Amino acid sequence: MNNRGLMVWTLFACASVGAARGARAANLASDNAADPAYNAGWTTGANGGSGFGAWSLSPVGSPPQFSYYIGSSASNGAAPPSGNVDASGKSWGLSNSIADACDATRTFTGGSLSVGQHVLVDMDNGPVAGAAFVELALRSGKNDRLEWLANASTGQTYVFSNQQSPGIISQVNTAIPFTSNGLHLDFSLTGADTFAVDATPAGGTTHHFTGTLEGTSAAGIDTVEFLNYAAGTGPSHDLFFNNLAVTPEPAGLALLALIAPLLVRRRRAVG
Repeated sequence: MNNRGLMVWTLFACASVGAARGARAANLASDNAADPAYNAGWTTGANGGSGFGAWSLSPVGSPPQFSYYIGSSASNGAAPPSGNVDASGKSWGLSNSIADACDATRTFTGGSLSVGQHVLVDMDNGPVAGAAFVELALRSGKNDRLEWLANASTGQTYVFSNQQSPGIISQVNTAIPFTSNGLHLDFSLTGADTFAVDATPAGGTTHHFTGTLEGTSAAGIDTVEFLNYAAGTGPSHDLFFNNLAVTPEPAGLALLALIAPLLVRRRRAVG
């Protein structure tokens, strides 16, 4: 096969992977709090990285009621400094001291997640007590499809939502203790209404879970939400997230990894 033929085959293979993902799959995306877009702060309309829509932060009140800021996640926990999920010392922080929810949402561009795509994010929460909770949610518009929570009312371990039958939602106890050192979350869409989650606490082992998405069947996932509901007064209770990404299915990554060396070898041969 000549160089032109290899290039045509490569483009065809990549197109085939894209077609398998769906005509309106979410664009690949990545961002973190160290992006220059946040040098002036984390505000509605800020849009760092690539592949995501702009942030929407709501409601906006007077600190310390609600606060959205760029800071180090090492500042939370029962005895800070704790471990962190920072990039260059920076994460997205949500502070909330009253019985209300403050949240940060962001849409995917290109469409909803397709089967096989992943959403990656690092989460770092402080102590959560009483009726308070903090969460990461994947949504269809304004409707939750999957929630990962640190919810004090269910104990000091993380839980996630699982639809047992239409309209019947349970919270699955992961048995992973709350940690202020951060954990890495890898959500993958395994079917129109099914998902898998790999959760890896800092310095720990990966825990694998599967479940059924809540809400309207086949509604898709096009938005990510970070939420802090009355986690507590003071930086030690603040919720942080960082290193947000949408990645392709492993098959697409494997194909691209296979193609790249072929192109390099062909280019060297021609040269």
